Amino acid sequence: MRLTEFEQRTKNILDSFERVKNFPALKSFYEKDPEGVEAFLRVMLKHELPEVKQTACVTARHLGVREVADAVALLLDNKNEKTKVLCSALVALGRIGKPEEVDKIIPFTERHRHNWIRQSAVNAIGNLGNKSHLRLLNTIARTTTNKDEREATVRAIDCIKARIAIK
Repeated sequence: MRLTEFEQRTKNILDSFERVKNFPALKSFYEKDPEGVEAFLRVMLKHELPEVKQTACVTARHLGVREVADAVALLLDNKNEKTKVLCSALVALGRIGKPEEVDKIIPFTERHRHNWIRQSAVNAIGNLGNKSHLRLLNTIARTTTNKDEREATVRAIDCIKARIAIK
């Protein structure tokens, strides 16, 4: 079975995630010195190499380092950022971001030419969003012609609805 481009990129991100997860020294270091790891991730997020930024996003997401969410969100401001970095940043923000950062994510559901970036944005909104974002997600689900994007949007809607029901 051949993977779609989005599925392959997601698999690559998850593979990176697994490599980080299985790196006990970093996790141990984070438990002993969270401020040190936070500072290290901030430096990585400003690095010129996209692979370093991408690894920092995956690491922050896995370790749950919410303190660097603002630095991850800054990656979304760079119009020249590589798409793999943007995708990793959106995935990370969906895990470690704050609900008020959704406004920074919303434009990626509309203006990005890569559907897997749009899907990552929709997933992040599903993780961080609230009832007010359901209208946008319903519109995307209704109007997109991409099956994968529609399925991601429906999952995001379900995620928000489940969170609302819990409250």
